[in-house]
Amino acid sequence: MVFVNEIAEIVHTSVDRYGGCPNKNIGEAFLLAWRLNTIESSLNESRSDPHKVLTKEGVNIADMAVIGFLDILRKVHKNRKVLSYRDDADITKLIKNYKVKMGFGLHLGWAIEGAIGSESKIDASYLSPNVNLSSRLEAATKQYGVNILISDTLFDYCSSEIKEICRQIDNVTVKGSAKPVKLYTIDVNLKLSKEKKRGIYLSSAKIKYNQSKKEEIMKKAELSGSIARLVLDTPGFREFLTLDRPSLFKDIFNLGFQNYHNGNWIEARTLFDECLKLDPSDGPTKTLQLYMKGLNYSAPFTWEGYRALTSK
Repeated sequence: MVFVNEIAEIVHTSVDRYGGCPNKNIGEAFLLAWRLNTIESSLNESRSDPHKVLTKEGVNIADMAVIGFLDILRKVHKNRKVLSYRDDADITKLIKNYKVKMGFGLHLGWAIEGAIGSESKIDASYLSPNVNLSSRLEAATKQYGVNILISDTLFDYCSSEIKEICRQIDNVTVKGSAKPVKLYTIDVNLKLSKEKKRGIYLSSAKIKYNQSKKEEIMKKAELSGSIARLVLDTPGFREFLTLDRPSLFKDIFNLGFQNYHNGNWIEARTLFDECLKLDPSDGPTKTLQLYMKGLNYSAPFTWEGYRALTSK
């Protein structure tokens, strides 16, 4: 419980700082939400005419949601308390090379917000197929070996600065929906230096400090055309987004993915093999290679550029 609450403090603080609302905890999982207040038409209409809903406020909120999750990952891999579990004797006896892993699924859509329960027990929460999709994306992070999966609905809403650091890794259908979803991830560097030692602060002082940081960020978001440009250019995020692999990896992967999407799986296999030479640990490349191998690198006759996501 101590461990989960130490993670929760990082998660809740980062989400609140970037304009989100921690909703509820389900074991060691977290439901987190950002509210869009100025949608001028339905999301279905927006896909045909995105300019109807892409207000500056909306884009900044979408960006801050993505940045909030990146901030969680960055802090979890720098936090002294969390890192200390790697050296815990009882844990290392059971799990070699132990480290904290977190996976996040991000999606955008409508939800019913309200009190759910009875006179005996009430939870304030959300009901929506979009919440279910977020949950399925979170589960799929394990399948792809990534920390974050972003749906195309949210990706389309983000600024060019956020889109630039994203990588499309698959087209899928999920259980309960026949509509294909494009999946994106953000590659990050988790080999970070530990944070500096801090003094011990009273809870009231922490709350005051976090509130001042939130106000500062929200003010910048209001004044800036792009909050992403301001945040991602800070030294901490630059280190976090600087990858330890050749820059040409992404170009080769994108070309391999295009061939995979078009059904040219022999060519895709060759290009993905090149990717794994440059980065043998890349989860999305290994996942797509494994899927194609299961079909002998021959796209099905009915192939339309997407597959069913097998993980729940």
